[in-house]
Amino acid sequence: MGTSSEIVDTTPAQELLDWVADGSSRLCRVTGARGSGKSHMLARFLADWGDGPGTTVHATVPARGLDVDGTAWELGRQLGYGPQPAHRLLKRVADDPRPLLLVVPDLHLARGPETVVGSLLAPLLRLEHVRMAIETADEALFPGEAKNIGAKNIDLRCAVFEPPQPQAGFAALLASVPRTADGRADWVRAPRQVCEQILDQAPDHDAVQELLSEPGFLLHGSAAAISASLTDPDSPAPPSLRAVWPLAAPQLSAREHGAAQRAAFLHTAALTRDADLATALRPLAMEYPLPTVWARSDLPVTALAALADGTVAAAAPPGTPHVLDPATGRSTGTLPAPRTARPSHMAADRLLLDDRGTLLPATPDAPVAAEIAAYHGQAALGPRPVLPTALGSDPRATTAVIGDTQGTVHVWPLTTFRSLPRAMRLHEAPVSAATCLRLVEDDIDLVFSAATDGTVRLWAVGSDPMPGPIEQRPALVTALAAAGTPAGPVLATAWDDAQLHLTHVSSGRTRALPLLQQADALALTPDGLLTVGGADITYALRLPPEGLWS
Repeated sequence: MGTSSEIVDTTPAQELLDWVADGSSRLCRVTGARGSGKSHMLARFLADWGDGPGTTVHATVPARGLDVDGTAWELGRQLGYGPQPAHRLLKRVADDPRPLLLVVPDLHLARGPETVVGSLLAPLLRLEHVRMAIETADEALFPGEAKNIGAKNIDLRCAVFEPPQPQAGFAALLASVPRTADGRADWVRAPRQVCEQILDQAPDHDAVQELLSEPGFLLHGSAAAISASLTDPDSPAPPSLRAVWPLAAPQLSAREHGAAQRAAFLHTAALTRDADLATALRPLAMEYPLPTVWARSDLPVTALAALADGTVAAAAPPGTPHVLDPATGRSTGTLPAPRTARPSHMAADRLLLDDRGTLLPATPDAPVAAEIAAYHGQAALGPRPVLPTALGSDPRATTAVIGDTQGTVHVWPLTTFRSLPRAMRLHEAPVSAATCLRLVEDDIDLVFSAATDGTVRLWAVGSDPMPGPIEQRPALVTALAAAGTPAGPVLATAWDDAQLHLTHVSSGRTRALPLLQQADALALTPDGLLTVGGADITYALRLPPEGLWS
């Protein structure tokens, strides 16, 4: 850790450090002409003081070349939420209890800085626990916020103006892209600078169309530039790509993903509407450990459940839940559930938990489910109401597990009536997801549950629960699913930062993988097919029979 004199022994640098430490103002604008030292001062501050007591910077997003979505995706990643669109990021930050310090260099070089400010950064600053330091050559940015919250201005006008360095033209950039043996552009080996700049340098619509028609460029080109091109109504992009790209762009904007992983993301999105692109990407996408079997963007799912016959039930309000063929994703029927229900969780085709915390039988001819719903309905009406908050079942549809606001899980048989459940308080916070799995050979029922404090617990019913969580993270579990698969018993855990954790229950090993988007629901069938449901896309991944946890 350095000292203030190690940053820069000048008044502007000390002013920035004083602003961070003082906390009286929530916006600091570092202004000045090109070459005045704005970026250098921020870089030295981040290197020497950005992780110190009272000066922790929670996210640093250089805005050069980014639009609103690109800025939001990167902020979400660094804040621990995963890539989020702007409207969801605002909600996540509003619910975040941390006092947050954000740094945004090169804001004046964003794609539409006024829009980035008006649609994202200004709304963030209206949250009282958010502070922000921005670098800009445009003093007019944040006019309302500067007046309302008393912005600090640090003006570096002393340096001589340096004109921008000329960039290579389109022809020179294209000529520097390596070629394959058959003469095609090899974007995997292309210099990163070329991938980032070439679309912005395209001289005409023909050049843009040629780039956007190359699957390799879509995987390795600038996600921000491609997004900007596709939102331009005059862009010559095919309509199918306009529909597919927004599904994959948040993950493709992260440079750390490898080629097979990037292909898997775009291949999943392309399966929804662009068969030609999906076919072109498939060979590389199949090298990813979890290949996608099918995908749909016409089915916004709020709940999933594996059924006893190997199919999957999917709730997509409004309307009755669909029954999906797990191999193709096609709807093969519906469940006769109440049309007014809005399920957030399901237990096979027997029970629904709606978004108001009410348990309902999934079908009219389910007397056992009706009794279970009545039991928990009474608990919700008591002097100290206890509401159900999570619901799940085993893949054979013989057992349901219900979590509640007190952190207790209740285990019920679905085929025979019992007057009372087997119950155990496993959490100190409300349960957010639950599932169960019967190990037939060992005659053991395993219950997995997650709570809003980021803990995941395991309970072998009939025994004492494990003394601590099997996993805990600073994130929220949005869905759980478990099944005995060809690879052995597996627990799938979806987190609200778009992470999927697959735990091999017998060995305890866990593999973490990124999801295309945040998952709201999971269903795992005994043949190893994992259905992932969310607001924008629902798709199925094939678990390999071996190798995932080695």
